[in-house]
Amino acid sequence: MNLNAQIIWQNLNETFPAELLGAFSEDLTLRRPEFFVDESKPMQAGHLYILPSDRFPRHPEFEKGTVLICAGPLPPISRLRDRTGIILLKDRTDPYELMNVVTRIYDKYSNWQHRLSELLETSADLSEMTEITSHLFGNPVMVLDSDFRFLATAGYENLTDSPEAFDAMGSDKLSISALNQFLGSMDLQLENHDPIRVDIGDRSSLSVNLYDRDDYAGSVSVEYRNVPALPGDPALLQFFASYLIRAMRKHSQFMTSDRSLLQRAFTNLINEVPVDSETRRKVMAMNEEKHWVCAVVHPNERLARVPFAYMCAQLEGAFRRCTAFEHHSNIVAVFCADDLPKDPDFRAEVERRLSLMSEDHDIKVGISSDFADPFSARLYYNQAVAALENGTILDPEGSFYYFRYYALAELIINAQNDLPLELYFPDGLKRLFEHDEASATSYVETLRSYLNNNMSVPATSHALHIHRSTLLERLSRIRRELREDLDDPDVRLQMLIVLKALEIREQVLGVGAQT
Repeated sequence: MNLNAQIIWQNLNETFPAELLGAFSEDLTLRRPEFFVDESKPMQAGHLYILPSDRFPRHPEFEKGTVLICAGPLPPISRLRDRTGIILLKDRTDPYELMNVVTRIYDKYSNWQHRLSELLETSADLSEMTEITSHLFGNPVMVLDSDFRFLATAGYENLTDSPEAFDAMGSDKLSISALNQFLGSMDLQLENHDPIRVDIGDRSSLSVNLYDRDDYAGSVSVEYRNVPALPGDPALLQFFASYLIRAMRKHSQFMTSDRSLLQRAFTNLINEVPVDSETRRKVMAMNEEKHWVCAVVHPNERLARVPFAYMCAQLEGAFRRCTAFEHHSNIVAVFCADDLPKDPDFRAEVERRLSLMSEDHDIKVGISSDFADPFSARLYYNQAVAALENGTILDPEGSFYYFRYYALAELIINAQNDLPLELYFPDGLKRLFEHDEASATSYVETLRSYLNNNMSVPATSHALHIHRSTLLERLSRIRRELREDLDDPDVRLQMLIVLKALEIREQVLGVGAQT
């Protein structure tokens, strides 16, 4: 395995105090060491020469990219430092002893490469590859896929504190706080091909992105818990990354799991794409009278910067039987309601698990009613969307909107079609509005309260904080203006629907005016 000047210097410095000077590349291009013995030939790029100072040639010729290990004072050759890397030992050292030490350094990394190659050709076991790499760095190492799930970790077993990187649910993905810091350190760029210094919690890490051709495939990170960061680490981690991506490609063919089958089915259903008969048969066989719930998550401004794949993984980790995917800039999650407690604890548990997506709990989620037929998923997706849209308007401070609480609002809004609301007003209601424009007493609000309280005089007078006789007198005038029989259930229903539609419109306009 070829090395670079930084790796050689940091290892050599443990035995022989030395300085690293001059110009050198971080690429792993340096071959094993050799003595410089033939002054008639130039020193070549990519070669590492051991050269005692007292044998330094008077007129050396060298190519750019040469690296020298010199023991003793360096001759004052100014152009040497501009084109050559120099590891300058502070004390005179036996050249043969120096050769043995440098050779052992190369053996150390060559053994690592040999073991990586051996694993790649046999099992391509990511965990074993990560384990031996953790030993090489002396620090924990983690490997993530493109969904920020852990593919392998090593070196965390004996730590006394809980790593900030791991998810609070104990699942197989990066925690949301760690991800935010990870992305923030990269300036939200997943196209960075250079090693990146990352701080997760109070720990410093080095991360390298993994790419399968041009597609982001994950990352590998070293967390500096035991040994400080060393100058040669970036090149070594990039070298390890090249083995990881080759091993990941060998694992790319997997049998279709239940989750992927459900995901494909639900994705097609919600996109109104026909589901083939074989998939239908398998889904029905898997369903076993399960009950499902559809949730539509609208990311807030902060969450919108997080990759959708990660948010989907968060949801799938929060619910045991769940499939999640991106749809129209939202996240759609379909999860099994049978795995959750029944009312009244159902809502609390759903909201607790959904809140794990966001540290500040500032998310907007529309939640459908439960359904038993998985092939009706599109209808219940529409429910969740309607709940999200109506809830965001009518209760902007809320986070979780259940369709059952917004069903009436959706029904009324849809029932209006393209006609203005005023065209649904009975003539008597128009007269009540005309009265209210010129009076401090609102007949419309009195009528609304009266109908909402099932035409109960005591309940209405209590709600309006007025005396019973005052209410009776007001109701008498309202009936004269309405000229409608409020004892007729159809009349009452029309009045209630129109007044509810008016209330919804007032709420919408009120929100609109504020924004």
